[in-house]
Amino acid sequence: MIKQVTSNEDFDDIINSNPSVLMEFYASWCPHCKAFYPVLEAASAKLNQEGIVVAQTEIDTFEDIANEYDIQSIPTLTFFKNGSLVAESAGERGEQDVFTFVQDARNEG
Repeated sequence: MIKQVTSNEDFDDIINSNPSVLMEFYASWCPHCKAFYPVLEAASAKLNQEGIVVAQTEIDTFEDIANEYDIQSIPTLTFFKNGSLVAESAGERGEQDVFTFVQDARNEG
């Protein structure tokens, strides 16, 4: 399951109330983001079982959040541990790449 960020407070709640969060920054008009969505959706099933929350933040709706995290390209994956950003990776990728990113990020911080 992929959670959709619905407000600034929702974003803060997601990253601060869950020990591990994979957050994708995307835009609804972005073809690479649209192509990546099924990959993220498939990966989220396994990640959710491991206790990792998967969520998305739309950069045009939440431009202030995107600016706060200096999001320069989309799609961008970020990983938060206990409310702190520990890893970031931009660009479209495959499902195994998502798992590798998460595994590496879990070992950070």
